[in-house]
Amino acid sequence: MDIDKFFFLCIIAILILASINDLFYKKIPNWLTFSSLLFGIILQSVFRGYEGFIFSLQGIGIGFVIPFIIYLAGGFGAGDVKLMAAIGSFVGPKEIFIIFIFSSLLSGIWAIILLSIHGFIFQTLKRYYNILKTLFFTRQLVYIPPLSGEKKLKIRFGIMVALGTLFMELYGSVLPVNSLYFRF
Repeated sequence: MDIDKFFFLCIIAILILASINDLFYKKIPNWLTFSSLLFGIILQSVFRGYEGFIFSLQGIGIGFVIPFIIYLAGGFGAGDVKLMAAIGSFVGPKEIFIIFIFSSLLSGIWAIILLSIHGFIFQTLKRYYNILKTLFFTRQLVYIPPLSGEKKLKIRFGIMVALGTLFMELYGSVLPVNSLYFRF
């Protein structure tokens, strides 16, 4: 079996397990994220040596730091951050950044769909308009909290990471980045 296909199958298996857990249990378990992260480091090290080890660590770093900032702001769960780091151990820094961008865009689209389905889209737009208007006129950021019903709507980012990775695989070749997995 080609090593790229093996990496792809490993990532798909990890993302399927993460998506199922995120969908049904609303969390991504540590046993999955930590073992996947370690497995990514080992595979990169075995097949690419020291260069693969550094590549994997860079992917973990980018995959952890950017989502962690959003986690601190209350936007992600800890499992989402660890999942991004784990996938980063396989794909490296450039690709995990692109996966993050795709996943975030898909999350935004899904959020708009959820808000529309549940009738909160106009309230949300009005709320953000008022936040921006206040910022523009007073130069102070005054956060207006969402309504309780709007707060209950949650996006399962683990599923979005799986979809973002799929988008990276399908459309990554048109982006100015290297192969999704690695090149010898």
